[in-house]
Amino acid sequence: MTLKTTNPVDGTPISASAWGAAVFADLSALGNIGAATGIPAPGSTFNGTAYQNMPNWLISNYVKTSDTSRLLILLVFTCFSTGAAAFKSIFGVNIDSTDYDIGFYYWNTLSDHRQVVCVGSIPGLTAGSKTIQARVKNGTAGTPNTNTDLNDQFSIIVLEVP
Repeated sequence: MTLKTTNPVDGTPISASAWGAAVFADLSALGNIGAATGIPAPGSTFNGTAYQNMPNWLISNYVKTSDTSRLLILLVFTCFSTGAAAFKSIFGVNIDSTDYDIGFYYWNTLSDHRQVVCVGSIPGLTAGSKTIQARVKNGTAGTPNTNTDLNDQFSIIVLEVP
């Protein structure tokens, strides 16, 4: 895979969103890959210990081709915390009405945008069309909040592997 940072036609720099689209195009050439990238819904605040959907963070109509394969999930995004320091945000996905934990981030500092990268492998899913929805919950009850705003971005990559 070649990462593209300049336009091959005129050599001008490619914006982050165009660069992301170019990378996803390269990844899609490798096989059964689904991807989404974008800016999260402005002013999203997630609290509580039950999973909540992260608005706009989903891949619709991903077609898994084999009953025996696994899905490799990569979540890459930025977010920040408010309300209480020293808590854990747990990030996951919902597929076929089941939540899967993918990773977590432990917050020591409030109101500081951080990049979070989570990778997980999910076995046992049947073949067919899937909607893959990113989700978040807090590992601590009470006042901690995981937040996104227009200064944040996200990417979800799904790869079917044997």
